[in-house]
Amino acid sequence: MRRGTKLDKFRFAAKIAYIFLVKRILTYFRSMAIVQQVLFLLTLVVATYFIWRRVSRIKSNIQLGKPSEAAGDTSQRWKNVLLVAFGQRKMFKRVIPAFLHFWIYAGFIIINLEVLEFVLDGLLGTHRLFAPFLGSFYPLLMNLFELLAVAVLVACLFFLVRRNVLKI
Repeated sequence: MRRGTKLDKFRFAAKIAYIFLVKRILTYFRSMAIVQQVLFLLTLVVATYFIWRRVSRIKSNIQLGKPSEAAGDTSQRWKNVLLVAFGQRKMFKRVIPAFLHFWIYAGFIIINLEVLEFVLDGLLGTHRLFAPFLGSFYPLLMNLFELLAVAVLVACLFFLVRRNVLKI
């Protein structure tokens, strides 16, 4: 009785070569993932440095002004900050620009949650890090974020035309 034909030996050698090759390819891609993570971290550090420099410059320009005494009720001042800075109260005198400003404001704030996921995915080498925690709600959120991004783009284009073409 024959122990193995040439075809069986060839199949066995092909399986060994395939396993070896797949193992090498997976090791290569794992090492590439580490390189990608390191490059992402380096890019993030460089971008953070430039942002820090710009914020420091703005802060030093603000500190060139004279200090003023905070007069009045502290709670009223905080209420005013919330209404003017976060609530965009002055924008709501005209309805259409107010509506578009709302989409830009809300869109940029909410889209930053998606950016947080991108940063964490880049640092950790994952893909869709929050998806397992949010389950079927995750695709709905991603679609909402994409719609907000389109709304922000449309609002910005409207304001661009309004300022540069209509000269309002």
